[in-house]
Amino acid sequence: MSDAQPPESTTAVVATAYGGPDVLASVTVPVRPPGPGQALVEVRAAGVNPIDWKLYGGAMGDDPAALPLRIGFEASGVVLAAGPGARGPAGPVAAGDEVIAFRVPGAYAGHVVADAAALVPKPASLGFEEAGGLMLAGVTAVHALTAVDL
Repeated sequence: MSDAQPPESTTAVVATAYGGPDVLASVTVPVRPPGPGQALVEVRAAGVNPIDWKLYGGAMGDDPAALPLRIGFEASGVVLAAGPGARGPAGPVAAGDEVIAFRVPGAYAGHVVADAAALVPKPASLGFEEAGGLMLAGVTAVHALTAVDL
């Protein structure tokens, strides 16, 4: 882990019930340190995707035991700390790395702990806003082009 101290808490968006956007709330949650193979990311931008509203809207199930439900699956940001053995697809992950996080539950937050395997380097040519929503839409586009053999 780096010398920088992570915050004790952060803000996260949760669904407090199933329904429309009115069920979403901003709450304070504790920040846990990254474990082995994980990294703590300070989120700069999060992607907004159909799966998010499908989850809090109840289209993917409406088990009350799952509430409050953290929202978001992709983001971009800066690694604040890395646990032992934190390694992404492009190599070791370290504090200060600018990354894109994909398939990271609870990404609508100020900070998120993610498996390092879910982190890829953010291209320097992209801002955090563009990078934060790149992966789901980008991967979908690549799969569509591959499926039609273009």
